[in-house]
Amino acid sequence: MDINYTECFVSSYKPKHQKIFFNAGFRPRGYLPSWKYNYKMEKFEDQIVFNYFKGNIDKNMKIIPETNELLESLKKIVEGLNILNADMRRTHETVNSEVFKQMSGIEKELKSLRKLISEEIVSMEVIKEDIGALKKRIDQIETEQKADIKELSNLITDFIGSIRVFQDRITRYFK
Repeated sequence: MDINYTECFVSSYKPKHQKIFFNAGFRPRGYLPSWKYNYKMEKFEDQIVFNYFKGNIDKNMKIIPETNELLESLKKIVEGLNILNADMRRTHETVNSEVFKQMSGIEKELKSLRKLISEEIVSMEVIKEDIGALKKRIDQIETEQKADIKELSNLITDFIGSIRVFQDRITRYFK
């Protein structure tokens, strides 16, 4: 079968479905707010337009200034999302790096304790105190990570809110 163009609407709430289409060679090309009605949830849901085509896009399109403004705005949104994605990856890598450093320190302390126990230099009371200190350290790391994740989540939520405001403005502009 020789297909030159096809498109489909994929739920914006199902990233696994989006990934399936992307891996099949389709590319996300558009966003359709409130496109499909979900009878179970009794609400409209957003869809993402995925398409596949052979050939090249004609660079000599004749578009009105408002469409050009929309395209430029979408470029800025994509650039912003790319920056956010890069920041999230750096944050994730930084958090992972810190966790590994902390776990390495804990591992060294446990090795030291093992050696002291084998040489019978340390009593069980001292070990219990050291374990208590290690637990406090682990709890502190966990609390810090949760705070970092919460902050990142809030940033993402704020960013999504900004995109929705932008989307509403564009929708009102074209009405």
